[in-house]
Amino acid sequence: MNSTQAMHRRLLFVLLHLGFLTFFAGARASSGEAQDITGAREPMTEDRLSPAEEEFAYAAKRPAQRVAAFLRIADRKVEAAKRLRGREAYAAMAQTLCGYRSALQGASVAVAWGRDLGMDMQRQEAAIRRVLQKHAAILNKLEDSMPPESKPAILQARNALASVEMGRAVR
Repeated sequence: MNSTQAMHRRLLFVLLHLGFLTFFAGARASSGEAQDITGAREPMTEDRLSPAEEEFAYAAKRPAQRVAAFLRIADRKVEAAKRLRGREAYAAMAQTLCGYRSALQGASVAVAWGRDLGMDMQRQEAAIRRVLQKHAAILNKLEDSMPPESKPAILQARNALASVEMGRAVR
């Protein structure tokens, strides 16, 4: 089997996996546990990178460079959300974290791409693990210190971390 077929299979697996996660996340969000006390629901933002972020990430032509670019984007998003902590600005935090999941998934896909090309991607995998641990700690602190109306944005980012960790465990 050539590397293109393997890459297509892995991409198909990742997309299928994301579909299941999306389904379960939607089911959880519609349950009573995911709603706040008032029952008010903020519209969730679409999780996409900005055109500038996409251009930055996809300008990297090698897998290792692309992993670094996606991790840099994700790190900037979490650091910006951390700076918003004291301002109780849910809309700003949700906007800041928009695209976070896409950035983490882009890094994971770039690792798979590198493996399919026969490259040693252990350093990039270690970098992803370090970023995931760092972001988990930051998101825990944010979640503990934020008012309830801000927590959906943080939970969305934590779900992104969990999906990338789960995808890494499956491999």
